[in-house]
Amino acid sequence: MNMIENLSSFITETKFADIPVNVVERAKQCILDTIAVALYGSQFESSVIASAVIMETGGKKESTIIGTNKKAPVFLAALVNGISSHTAEYDDDLFDFLGHPSCILMPVVLSLSEKNMLDGKSMLASFILGNETGSIIGNRMGWKHYRTGFHPTGTIGTIAASAAASKLLNLSVKETANALGIAASSASGLRENFGTMTKSWHAGHAASGGIMASLLAQKGYNSSLNSLEGESGFFKVFQGKREDVSDVKVPGKPYSILDVVQKKYPSGAASHPAVDAVLQIIKKNSIQPEDIQTIQCYVRPMVLSILKYKYPENKLEAKFSLEYSIAAAVVFGSLGIDQFTDKVVNKPRVKEMIKKIFVIADEKLETIAMKENLLSPVKIIITLKTDKTYNTIIKEAKGGPQAPFHWRELEDKFFECSENVLSKFNAQSAVTLIKNLEEVKKINNLTKFLSNSTNRSDFS
Repeated sequence: MNMIENLSSFITETKFADIPVNVVERAKQCILDTIAVALYGSQFESSVIASAVIMETGGKKESTIIGTNKKAPVFLAALVNGISSHTAEYDDDLFDFLGHPSCILMPVVLSLSEKNMLDGKSMLASFILGNETGSIIGNRMGWKHYRTGFHPTGTIGTIAASAAASKLLNLSVKETANALGIAASSASGLRENFGTMTKSWHAGHAASGGIMASLLAQKGYNSSLNSLEGESGFFKVFQGKREDVSDVKVPGKPYSILDVVQKKYPSGAASHPAVDAVLQIIKKNSIQPEDIQTIQCYVRPMVLSILKYKYPENKLEAKFSLEYSIAAAVVFGSLGIDQFTDKVVNKPRVKEMIKKIFVIADEKLETIAMKENLLSPVKIIITLKTDKTYNTIIKEAKGGPQAPFHWRELEDKFFECSENVLSKFNAQSAVTLIKNLEEVKKINNLTKFLSNSTNRSDFS
């Protein structure tokens, strides 16, 4: 069998009962985290515009647009929810996936489960299998795909989304294979759009495209079984060469979702180790912003192409500015939602601090990153005006596999992200249901609490 057939067999044959308990627990945490970020992101202009366009098109009211009182056709609700999940740069990422899996997969499984009144076990299984499918493809492709300029969240993510959707729709092996092939032809996303609304479109488009691919396959739409490794297939087109797929990762051995990195800060993931390192030094040594002469930040070279705005002019550009993230963390003593507004980005004292920050490419860190499967290990040197220096090396930020968030931390993040969108009752109800998602009989019992217009007191 070729790769698509192997993946399709894995997707269709794996049952919820086959999935380890720790993997299910991690999936619930990812879903809680991503719904939280979508609620926060639903207030961003990118989400508001997308929602307005979708509502103007009309159609069946099948699935909830998170954080609103609106419903839309399933694939369009997933599109908006994907944008909302990614636009704030607060969603998780995964090295094997080469991008952000949950901002695509949560909208897919939530929207389809609501439309078809499916249960929590089905939603969890499809979420996990979609993540694993994308991780297998990303793991085989490696970072050349990213360096070329593609955004894997949009490219690989579309195929992962179709895997999740196919599982939820209970497609056959043949139908799933066709869905994956259709999705491979739907893949898109350019890194040039980082720092603009279009980056979040990549996630929304992937979620929507994955659902559409599976709905088409369900009706008999076909595709090439060589859509991945064929002469003109996904690997060849996006990599520049055909890939040997004889040594791909064995699905579920182990599940890649266990390595998901969740975010402490609402900014590009590559900035997080540096912010952790700087805050660690200044808090441990009681350093004040005015004491600092320079901050040298050594990073792997690829980070320079991701965090590309030295002097950002708005909150979206700031999310892709290592200099801004460090400067804001130093000036305010923390880096959170409040630091990513247009007003704060343009504060003179932040801009003055940016002038003291120097980001330097270091090939040694590239070697470490590739050898240990790390996104952005960093070396920080802070020099004070007294010429006293402090330095540290951090390989992974808080929230990664070595220092994962606990449920309490994720719940706090959920309440912070939802406080301007949901009532306290709705927020607490949603958290309770997600923590016990495998026991939920209909996902509609969850989605009714994700609207800003409901305040029900039952779980029926």
